[in-house]
Amino acid sequence: MRTNRARMADAERTTRTERTLTMKPANKPAKKPMMKPKMTVGVAVTTAALAAGALVNVSPAAASGVRASGVRAGAAALPSCPLVFGHGGYPEGADAWAKDQVRQPNNIRAVNDQKAWGADGVEADVQLTREGTKAVMWHNTSTNGLTGPKQNITDIWWAAGAGNLRDRRIARGPYKGEQVYSLRQWLDHVRSQGLIALLEIKPETRAILSAPAYSANAWKEISDPIKERQGSQRILVYSQDSWIQGELAKRHPTLLKGSAARWTDSVAWNEPAPAWSGNVLQWQAVLNQAPQSVMTNYTKDYRAWLKGKCR
Repeated sequence: MRTNRARMADAERTTRTERTLTMKPANKPAKKPMMKPKMTVGVAVTTAALAAGALVNVSPAAASGVRASGVRAGAAALPSCPLVFGHGGYPEGADAWAKDQVRQPNNIRAVNDQKAWGADGVEADVQLTREGTKAVMWHNTSTNGLTGPKQNITDIWWAAGAGNLRDRRIARGPYKGEQVYSLRQWLDHVRSQGLIALLEIKPETRAILSAPAYSANAWKEISDPIKERQGSQRILVYSQDSWIQGELAKRHPTLLKGSAARWTDSVAWNEPAPAWSGNVLQWQAVLNQAPQSVMTNYTKDYRAWLKGKCR
């Protein structure tokens, strides 16, 4: 039989052997835990990965940069917004004169409305009173829409006589009570509003402008107010009468409307006013061609429609 001393020695050797087997060697360093490498993702790389459908862990700052870059790129892709010229609708049809609500921006309140609606400029109409004595802002051939008897504008005086044009007032529509303004008065107010003036010289003026007895003074009535202000105010001119247009080209060659203020509406104006939404397809087609400026009867609606479509 083994003695207790022998058994104790065997137990001690067994304990040392088990300890040795379960311990790492003293000369071998312990492994460090694996660390995930930091990943720096550039905007271009991240954008490409996202476009490819990859899942990428991006820091909030990097993601914000990507979003901002995308917004800038999207904005840069939009066309430039055109200048908007406000125009006043005139009804179509044989009874147009009876339905006309005198909406043209030929008076102060109408100009102010166009400004409030977001216009950059206004299109208005130049007529001449009797013998070309005064250039005035009025759309219609006659005084239809004004107080007093119906007469052609070219047959009445500006200030002389009981039926003169200066003392009449608009008789109906949104600008009821407004007066007729001279070209000088109108240009000064348009300038005060920071708007571009687009003048249509009406065909009715041709008889006076081409008459030897009145031509010189009549042209001065139109041209002098323009020349006096063109250094401090942007003014464009045109006429739908070919002879007047030719004369404007001689007298004001640098101020011709040309391709400016391109017509953009497709809905024919009537009273009551047709819905603006009927113009949308034409508005988009014209905007796709990146015009520098457009003209519309629907200034407020067009300006609202433009939001987000141009910069």
